[in-house]
Amino acid sequence: MSTNEPVPGEPGREAGPERDGGMPWVGQGPGSVPSGQQPQYGQPAPQYGQQPPAGQQYGQYGQYGQQQPTGPQPPMGQYGQPAPRYGQYGAGMPYAPVPQGYGAAQPGIVPLRPLNVGEILDGAFRSIRANPKVMFGLSLLVMGVLAVIEAVVLAIFLDEAMPLLDPTASPEALATVGVGSMLGYLTASLAISFASVVLTGLLIISVSQSVLGRVISVQELWAQAKSQVWRLIGLTLLLGLISIAVAAVLTLVLALLIGGAIASGTDGSAGLMVVLALLLMLAAAVLAVFLSVRLGLAAPALMLEKTGVLTSIKRSWSLTSRNFWRIFGVLALAVIIVAVLSSILMIPVAIITALMPTSAVSGAALLVSTVLSVLISALTTPFLSAVLALVYIDVRMRKEGLDVELARAAGAA
Repeated sequence: MSTNEPVPGEPGREAGPERDGGMPWVGQGPGSVPSGQQPQYGQPAPQYGQQPPAGQQYGQYGQYGQQQPTGPQPPMGQYGQPAPRYGQYGAGMPYAPVPQGYGAAQPGIVPLRPLNVGEILDGAFRSIRANPKVMFGLSLLVMGVLAVIEAVVLAIFLDEAMPLLDPTASPEALATVGVGSMLGYLTASLAISFASVVLTGLLIISVSQSVLGRVISVQELWAQAKSQVWRLIGLTLLLGLISIAVAAVLTLVLALLIGGAIASGTDGSAGLMVVLALLLMLAAAVLAVFLSVRLGLAAPALMLEKTGVLTSIKRSWSLTSRNFWRIFGVLALAVIIVAVLSSILMIPVAIITALMPTSAVSGAALLVSTVLSVLISALTTPFLSAVLALVYIDVRMRKEGLDVELARAAGAA
């Protein structure tokens, strides 16, 4: 995390070429960080045996949140010798080792150490409370605009369909309305999908700042994210094309299997087709889950590491290696929480619809469900975005020691 990024609450600092989340050190070798600056998300820490950033020598520790002292410090081991293990005091100290993670700094919503499932979910809720103007306010604004677009589209086609609600309406007229409705829904769905993708990317950056105890404004958020928005949309399109290609291949395989079963002309061909279809559907579901997890960290990597589309996909594939089941469990639990919450919030719509006369159900149910969907999306989108961001940070802390860099960045802020 670069200290060139704007720090909320410090007056007189405006976003600029090196203060908007850009990467001013592109092209330098790994671990090459200018003096007084902190590595960004995606920039590895200095390797063992290399000179650390100015202001901090190997074997010295500073109190979290304070400047590093300039006077002599008690040595924690000579330079070039193995550093103390995480959670232990240096050689020569008359103290026994302490458990890993003991006393980990927590400048923001989660402690800066590998997280457990409860801490990730709790941190997601904390991120909303830590910066409600961005996490909830921005989400509500975006989802509100989308709801208006959706309501207008629905109102147009609902008005067109009103004369056809008569049971004596011709099938041809109903089919025409159905085609128009599908086109309208498709247009609205595309707008909602792209806007939701951009919103998710913005919220991921907000969560990353909340981890460091920073409260970022909407203006600062956009300054950091705007250079990656089109790449994020491109990533979404590419992942969508991958999904379509996989579905097309599976459909082709199913068609070939069914065609072969029919051509065989055996008595059990019908039963064989059913079995093959079920097996292929199961395989498709497993493959969809697998790809969703392995590619799920591409968006956080793209937004926080300022990478390209293909690089972010490779990065996600690398980060999720040997962490599949853990990531799958956390994301599945988050989706279950969202599903339960959405179902609870939809209960009033069902009750109101059941109590209203049949003639007024359509319009009222549409209005109520549209407004309620805004509230549900404005709450669930920040939560899911926060869970995704925290899973990404947790994996990097486990695999790359990102917690050390985050603690250093938080202390320098």
